[in-house]
Order: sequence, then C-alpha cells, then structure tokens
Amino acid sequence: MRWIPRGGMMMRKTAFLWVFLLLAAPALAWKGTKEISISGALQKTERTTTRAEVRLGYFLSGRQEIEGSVQYDGVFYEGESENTLLYECSYSYNLIEDKLPLFITAGVGRRVKANSDDSSCFVLSIGGGLKAFIKGDLALRVDYRLRRFFTEPERNRHDLTLGFSYFFKR
Repeated sequence: MRWIPRGGMMMRKTAFLWVFLLLAAPALAWKGTKEISISGALQKTERTTTRAEVRLGYFLSGRQEIEGSVQYDGVFYEGESENTLLYECSYSYNLIEDKLPLFITAGVGRRVKANSDDSSCFVLSIGGGLKAFIKGDLALRVDYRLRRFFTEPERNRHDLTLGFSYFFKR
C-alpha cells in the first residue's frame, strides 16, 4: 500500500515536526538561555478586540531561538463575543546580539475557535520585533506578525503586540 500525503495529513505532519523540534531543542543545545514572555494588545473599532499571549523560548545559540506560544483573542461586538486560541511554534533569528536585539521570525500554528462550527485552521506567520533590555534579564518586547489563516476564504492579519520578556539560564 502506497501512502500519498494529502492537504490535511501534510498539515498535521508539519505541525508535528515543529512541536517535535520545540521539544527536542533542549537536547540539541548544551548551553542555552530560556525566555518567558507575556504580551498583549487592545484594538477598539466598531468591535473591541483583546489579545493576550504567553511565549516560552529556548535559545539554540546567541542568535537562534525556538518559541512555543499560546495566544487568546477575544472579539466583542454588540453583546456577542468570539473567543479563539492560537497555538504557534516559531523560529527566531536575532540580527543584532546586544542590549537592543532586533529579530526576525517565522512559524506555523493552529487556530481554534470556541463559538463556531468552523472550529480550526492552519496558520503561517512571519514577522519581527525588538527586545529592549530595561534591567538585567528583563526586556520590553515589541512584536509584529503577519499571519496567514488558511480558511475559506483565506485571510491575512497584522498583529502588533507589546509585552515583557524575562531571560534565565536554569
């Protein structure tokens, strides 16, 4: 029997590969700094959107980091609400190793809607950001992500978040 990957199966394999790399990263690097970040955004138009994100990162080297994140999005409009979770695994590369690291990033993820029959979709993201160290191991973090949601119809979303990162060795 010959197995040919199809769209849904290929997406599952890609997601599994990224999760595997995230979990295997500590074994691949013998020395590394870990990062935990909390960030958020608030957008007020005809709808109110709140966004909160938690990231865990592991540095493979001074410039390379692999991150896993969970993002909550809440959209509120005329008494109705839509709640979603976005699970994402990303690879980041620091262009500058200094007190003001500038980075680029790319990742894959899965969005899950809580209040909809169209419950989930595959997500690709690219972006960048800046971490400005304000004291020792604490940094202010600004992120921009362009996310592509593979839904019917496909759509893009621009995210700009602000938060804090804490770096630690053990």
